[in-house]
Amino acid sequence: MPVLVSCSSSCARAISRYWLALHEVVVTEPVQPDPSEVAWHGWLTES
Repeated sequence: MPVLVSCSSSCARAISRYWLALHEVVVTEPVQPDPSEVAWHGWLTES
């Protein structure tokens, strides 16, 4: 699965400079989260 960077930005704050990025991936296989590893999986829906 290729992961694409949708956008990125460099931020300069009081402590140091850091990068923020938004990534996008298209999952073509069924997603089966493991509830013991991902507590917030409830927002995933069947498509």
